[in-house]
Amino acid sequence: MKNLFEKIDYKKYFENKKITKQGFGILGRGLGVVKFLLKNNANVLVTDSKSKSLFTDQILELENWMIENNISKNNLNFVFGEHRVEDFINCDYVISASGVPKDNIYLLEAKNKNIPVYQESSLFLKIIMDFNNNVIEEKIKIITITGTRGKTTTTQLIYKILKDNIKDREIYLGGNIQGISTIEILEKIKEKDIVVMETDSWLAQGFEDIKFGPDVAIFTNLMRDHMNYYKGDMSDYFSDKAKTFLYQNQDSTLIANEDLKKYIEEFLKPEYKERFENSKNKKIFITKEDIDKDREAFESPLEGEHNRLNISLAVRAGIELGINIDSIKDSVKRFNGVSGRLEFVKEINGVKYYNDTTATTGEAVVAALDAFKDKDNKLILITGGTDKELDIENYTNKLIEYKRFGKIKKLIFLSNETTTGTKKVLDKMSSLDFNDYVLVKDLSEGVDLARKSSEPTDIILFSPGFASFGMFLNEYDRGEKFLELI
Repeated sequence: MKNLFEKIDYKKYFENKKITKQGFGILGRGLGVVKFLLKNNANVLVTDSKSKSLFTDQILELENWMIENNISKNNLNFVFGEHRVEDFINCDYVISASGVPKDNIYLLEAKNKNIPVYQESSLFLKIIMDFNNNVIEEKIKIITITGTRGKTTTTQLIYKILKDNIKDREIYLGGNIQGISTIEILEKIKEKDIVVMETDSWLAQGFEDIKFGPDVAIFTNLMRDHMNYYKGDMSDYFSDKAKTFLYQNQDSTLIANEDLKKYIEEFLKPEYKERFENSKNKKIFITKEDIDKDREAFESPLEGEHNRLNISLAVRAGIELGINIDSIKDSVKRFNGVSGRLEFVKEINGVKYYNDTTATTGEAVVAALDAFKDKDNKLILITGGTDKELDIENYTNKLIEYKRFGKIKKLIFLSNETTTGTKKVLDKMSSLDFNDYVLVKDLSEGVDLARKSSEPTDIILFSPGFASFGMFLNEYDRGEKFLELI
C-alpha cells in the first residue's frame, strides 16, 4: 500500500526559526544555503571571519534575489571579519562551516548552551531520517562515498550509472560538490529517490551527531592528508571518515578497498572498534583480483591504476542497487572522468594538456605520473603549492627518478612567498644533490614555459601536489586559471 508521505514537509524545520549560518563560503554552496533558508521564512545571520570584500559579488546577487522574491531585508544580517559568541547562543540552531576545527570556541559554546549544531549536509540527512522513519516501504536511499583519493570520480561514476539506468525515481548529487547546496534537494526529493553524496572527513563528522548510517557506504582508500587540520593524528583523520559506515544497520552495505581492514586495525579509535566489529551491515571488500577481473570486463577511457579501483567500487554499488551488468558496462565505457582530475583538456600542435588541479597531495601526483609511465610520451610537469604538513619523501623521490630517467622532460615548480610546500620539496632535493628543475613565479609563466619547451607527442601535466591557498582562492580557481591559460 502506498504511504501517505510522498514529499517531505521540510518547511517546519526552517519557518520562523532563528538560524546562524557560520561561513558564507567561496565555492557557491553557502549562497545556496542562505537562499534556501530565506525562501523558507527563516531569520538568518551569516557570520564569516573573512573580509566582506571577498564576498561582494555574492552579497549583490543575494540582495537582488531577495528583492525579486519579495523577501524582507530584515530577515538577513551579516557579520564579517569576526565571529561573536552571542550569535551562536541566541538562535534556534547553528549551521556550521565545513572544516571548522572540532575545538572551535563558538561551536563549543553553542553546544554548551544546548543549541543544536549541524553541518548543511547533516541537517539535510536528519530531515531525511525523520521522513524515512514514517515511511514503511518506499524510503529515500542515501549513498555516500569517502576516502582520501578517488571519492569524486567514484561519486560521479555511481551517479552516472544510476542516472543512465533508473527511470522510475530521481537521482540527486550532493555532499562535497562544487556549487551544489545539498539542502536545496529537499524542495524536490520524494520517497523512492536516491541521493549520491561525496563525503569528506569534515562532513562525516556530522554523521556521528545524528547517528546516521547510509544505505550504501563506499570507502576508497586512506592516505595522509589534511594533517594541518588533524595535527598529524591519522587516527583522528581516519576515525572521522569511518563515521560514514559506523552507524549502518543490517539493511545497509559497506563497499571498500580490502585495505580498509588494515586501516581499521591500525587507525580506528578504540571507542569505535567494538561498534565496527559488532555491526550487522553487509561488507564487500574489493581485492586486487577483483580489480584485475573488472579491468577485463569493464572498458574505460580513464587513465591510471587508481581509477581501476574507483571503477570496481562503482560497479559493486551499481550491482547492489539492482543495475544489471551489461548496463553498468555501457555507463562505465561512456564515463570520461571528472573535471580537474587527470582531465584531458585538449591537444594543441600535437601536445596534450592534462588538468589535475585536485591533486592536493604528493601521492596524487605520483598516481598521475604512474598513469603515464607505460606510454612513450615525455612529460612536462607543473607542480608545487602550499604545504599541508604531509610527508613528501615518495613524491620527491618519484620526481627525481622520473626526471633523471627522462620520463619528465622539464620539471616546473610554482614558487613564491606562499608556496611553502614547494620550498619543502626544494630543501629535500637540495639535500639529495638534485637541482634539475625550473622555478616560476606564477601559473601563467609556468604554462608559457611548458608550451615553449614542448614538442609534438609531449604531455603537459598540471598536477600541483599541494594546497592552492595563497596563489589561488581554491583548487577549482586554480584549475580554471589553468584552463584559461590554455
